[in-house]
Amino acid sequence: MPRFNGGDMSWLLFFVSVPLSIGTLEEGTFGVYDSSIVKCYPALLTIYIFRYVCIVRKVPQRRRMVAYLFVVLLLLPYVYFIIDVDHHPFRLPVHKWLFDPIWIFTIPTASFLTMDLREQNYSLKTFLIFTVLELTIVFYLWTHLWIIWTIYVLI
Repeated sequence: MPRFNGGDMSWLLFFVSVPLSIGTLEEGTFGVYDSSIVKCYPALLTIYIFRYVCIVRKVPQRRRMVAYLFVVLLLLPYVYFIIDVDHHPFRLPVHKWLFDPIWIFTIPTASFLTMDLREQNYSLKTFLIFTVLELTIVFYLWTHLWIIWTIYVLI
């Protein structure tokens, strides 16, 4: 079983503490508050750092899957109590408890299921390229699609 060393833990604490110091920003596109999107990134980065550690330490697939579910469960309180998008007029209480975790964890989970659980291992360079693309482009596009979906379809 892989262990986290002091360096891993310090990075995790850094990425969790940064958004707590960020004040509320101006309202962005489609009524999404930019501070809420910024506050999602520590949770996302925690997942990607976890995936990186699993790749480097060559953790078996079964343990990797169980540990991934454990990390997501550990991040749920952060999602529920730190990320707050409730100032949007169309949001119902179910959004915070059900839709926010779906919104935040869909991209990393899809990436985890397609990339990390396959038979052939991929290179660290491939992982880093996909991570940058997912965190910059894919998550941003997914956020806007999810907002449109929740406003026009789920309400």
